[in-house]
Amino acid sequence: MELRDPAPRVALVDAPDSVRQDLEGFAGTARFFSDGEKFHESDFDLYVSFHDKAAVPNFRGHRLVFGATKLRSGGLEWSRTRESAASRLARPSEGIPARLQRLVDEHLLPTFPEPPRAYWVSQQLWPGSDDGRPAPIPLAVIGQEREVFAFLHVDTPNQHTLVLPPFRGVFRPWFDALLDMLREMDPDNFPPEPDWINDPAWAPTAVLTALQHIEQRTAERDQMLAEANADLATLAGELTTAQDTATTGIRRLLTTQGPELEKAVARALRTIGFTVEERDETNVNTHGRRLEDLKITTPDKAAWESLVEVKGYTSGAKVKDFAQVTGSPCVAFAITEGRPPTTVWHIVNVWKDRNPATRPDPTYNSVDLAPLLEADGALIDTRDLYRALNDVDASRATAEDVRQSLTTARGHWRWPAHPGAPK
Repeated sequence: MELRDPAPRVALVDAPDSVRQDLEGFAGTARFFSDGEKFHESDFDLYVSFHDKAAVPNFRGHRLVFGATKLRSGGLEWSRTRESAASRLARPSEGIPARLQRLVDEHLLPTFPEPPRAYWVSQQLWPGSDDGRPAPIPLAVIGQEREVFAFLHVDTPNQHTLVLPPFRGVFRPWFDALLDMLREMDPDNFPPEPDWINDPAWAPTAVLTALQHIEQRTAERDQMLAEANADLATLAGELTTAQDTATTGIRRLLTTQGPELEKAVARALRTIGFTVEERDETNVNTHGRRLEDLKITTPDKAAWESLVEVKGYTSGAKVKDFAQVTGSPCVAFAITEGRPPTTVWHIVNVWKDRNPATRPDPTYNSVDLAPLLEADGALIDTRDLYRALNDVDASRATAEDVRQSLTTARGHWRWPAHPGAPK
């Protein structure tokens, strides 16, 4: 069995009468002492000093200091004997706990508007040593020199020191803010404040009814959240499946090159309704070499075909590559069919490793496009083919619309983007 006062146990030295009133109803233990009156420090968890012109004694626990002229914190000795005539008093923008930021702005800066102001200077107790302890956190600084006007030093979880300017009538907000910090850092000595007013045993009927309604609605909310989280988990799974399908499907138009891109283009054109013949093996068997990658026909026009060359690039498309579909493939077709093909397409996936939204357009002038134009052909960016396919899938366009646009394309073909479509 242990005889001990209720925690937290607070010793207050030279506290004004207003502080005694502020602590009426305090759930812990508050004992008041005059300066010089002795007490045993192990009987207390927090030491609060209001003596403006005195040194603050060492204390094994936590401290809240208003004013004072000297104190030790961690491996530093602080003195407040110098003054600054600088007019600027400010709160540093970083490092200060959020609740203390608000108190500095509301209760500290406006209370000390005029210089001169005394500031704190520190020096190491053991010069040349560095024991790795946390540095003090300035709460308010003076002038461009950033002289320390108030600070917080968290030396260890069991030793916080909050140092403020001389007392100017505001106590409980600083006291409560420090207690909140200590309840997190030192819960053994600073237990949560008891919430007896919401204890059903002490609640009037109206309060009890409200508590029951809150409990009921909280349970309903938790149930709704559980159901929503379950739905989100299902949707996340569906998204993963859709992303995987897109990666191995339509997105290959934007990310691949070589045979994989050829197959992606062939699949896209079939989806739109073209008949697609993959020609590499046929041309090798017939002509002894590869010519065009694809030959396509359409159900909309009986005497129409296009020879297609598919290219992927890590940079922009190369004009010299147009001849790979306008040259030998067209000659071989004319020898076999006795006429040139209706059209030729050079389908390109440019800058394949970049975000499609930031890729430069494959723009060419009429001289660059002349070989394609002479063959009644078109340059097709796979991003436009992707947009067209996506519009058909979303019912913003029909496959017939896209086929009609492609079969009449000359020069650089572009698919008109629907409102909100990626550019």
